[in-house]
Amino acid sequence: MWYKYYVYSRYDWKTDIPLNSRANTANKKGADILISNHYNAIGSSQAWQSRVKGLLVLRTKNASSKSIRLGKLAVKHLEKDINYEYSYGLMRDVDMSGFTLAILRQTNMPAILIEYGFMDYEKEAKLMLDKKHQKKCAEAVAKAVCEYFGVTYVAKKSEVKNTDDKPQVASKTKYLRIIADSVNIHSSADFNSSSVVGEVKKGDVYTIAQKIERTGTDMYKLKSGVYITASTKYVEVFER
Repeated sequence: MWYKYYVYSRYDWKTDIPLNSRANTANKKGADILISNHYNAIGSSQAWQSRVKGLLVLRTKNASSKSIRLGKLAVKHLEKDINYEYSYGLMRDVDMSGFTLAILRQTNMPAILIEYGFMDYEKEAKLMLDKKHQKKCAEAVAKAVCEYFGVTYVAKKSEVKNTDDKPQVASKTKYLRIIADSVNIHSSADFNSSSVVGEVKKGDVYTIAQKIERTGTDMYKLKSGVYITASTKYVEVFER
């Protein structure tokens, strides 16, 4: 992909990764943005509480305008796609905790932290274990990332059920290989210089989502949502 984004999510619960290490890892990767994913709680979680619930997205004190924009987009898509009982929206970390958060303060790129709900609020705790709910949250954040970078979000096509007794032959996936030294990629299906969002190099391979027929040279829409020329002088297509 052409944009690097670092999604921090601690998955090894036997090891508590030091705060400095988390920020340093993101900085070393040279990410363009960072999203730190969490579940919230207000107490010891020894008993269910019923007062505090909902979505919270944090940005640090004196955050850049890019961090604020990323946070607002995350809130917008999560509120739209997830039926939250309550949303705190985008807030400063210092206003919620009394101090700034290292993962947001020490990173070099635009960064936000998302609290997807409260572990000690029973209804949200149950949702956290729901695979469909987890997928919805991930897709909502993916939409926010795509909008932030100005590329089209491409939803995964649902599986088509077989309605007869005939065996279904799976269609082959089409791929595109770059054969020129470098080729521009675009945010829309045109060749205007204003739509150029980056370039790809010779030998790179990408998944084709759709062919766009145009007056003149056609274009391919790639799985990542960007567009590229269909000219055989620059690319070759193959299936597997």
